Amino acid sequence: MARNILVVEDDNNISNLIKMYLDKEGFDVRIAADGGKAVE
Repeated sequence: MARNILVVEDDNNISNLIKMYLDKEGFDVRIAADGGKAVE
């Protein structure tokens, strides 16, 4: 079963770094740039 996680971060470099580490741990990572995008 895939583990899903939503990363909400406005800094693209930081969100991509977080995504890279979480991908390696087996998470299905989605990224949103702000709270409004996160709830869409």
